[in-house]
Amino acid sequence: MQTDLLLKNPLFKNFDTTQLAYLQANSKIMELEADTYLRIQDDNPIDFLVLLEGEWTMERHLRGIKKPMIFSSNKIGSWHGGIDLVDMMAPATVKTDAASKILSIPKKAMNDMIKRNFPITIHIIKGIKFGAEMFEEILEMQQ
Repeated sequence: MQTDLLLKNPLFKNFDTTQLAYLQANSKIMELEADTYLRIQDDNPIDFLVLLEGEWTMERHLRGIKKPMIFSSNKIGSWHGGIDLVDMMAPATVKTDAASKILSIPKKAMNDMIKRNFPITIHIIKGIKFGAEMFEEILEMQQ
């Protein structure tokens, strides 16, 4: 696996060699063309996805709200999925907007990295906070 590509990513740049080896052994890089769907209204994804190169769009369909939240990003390190409660509340559709390299980390491996306090944890907490605040704002506007 391309070590330099992983170390350029903010989610993995502080991994030590043992942590990086674990990530490489338990994930895969997918090289995808533009307009490739990774998820369609998925409320139970089996993996955690990280943008390594390219661009993607995610639509979150918060239950009970007609208009989806749409996020487009070409930011290295943007991520999606693998958090059961979030995915159940707001199933997602994710597709590439350009040729992209996406890292797929199985949910079990991601959970193990969190349990073992890999440096990715702070990035996940910040992402959950951002998403939860957006969900809250949308739900409050509907009441």
